[in-house]
Amino acid sequence: MTKKKLLPRIELILILIFFMAFITWTMRKCSDTRQQYQEEAALEENQPEDVTSVSPDTTAAPAEPEPEAAQPENRRERERAIREKFTPLYVTIDGMNMREEPTLKGKVVGRLVLYEEVTFLNEVTDSTQEIKLGDITANEPWVKVKNQKGKVGWIYGAGVSYYKKKLEGVN
Repeated sequence: MTKKKLLPRIELILILIFFMAFITWTMRKCSDTRQQYQEEAALEENQPEDVTSVSPDTTAAPAEPEPEAAQPENRRERERAIREKFTPLYVTIDGMNMREEPTLKGKVVGRLVLYEEVTFLNEVTDSTQEIKLGDITANEPWVKVKNQKGKVGWIYGAGVSYYKKKLEGVN
């Protein structure tokens, strides 16, 4: 009789120990995450407000290094911080024209190849434009992007996607 009563008590004690360990682990994780968010918020407060105003005619002056405490610890963290500011998009039409202005009459400043990664500069035209792209007709806004070479321009919204895919039906 004593063996039957002893076994459930041991099981109950083991379950309680596991539960307490789990609660302790989750509280520590939440605390670490909260601290990380607070550090990122402090870094963002030190950033200039108008980060997206990139002009194709200006040349970037060398940036002054940030204090050691404000710099991310390694390259991967720096790249992640940069990617959080700007969204990567992928070209869905081979030979897509990047233009100086958001119109078909704008001067072509570059040609983009299929699946090329461009950086979305957080600017989109207020209106959409209907353009026949071979077998399909799209009604999309123009999107301001920067290519890998640093050129800034406008491309038609149907020509980019968040995913690497080819827009079918385009000549």
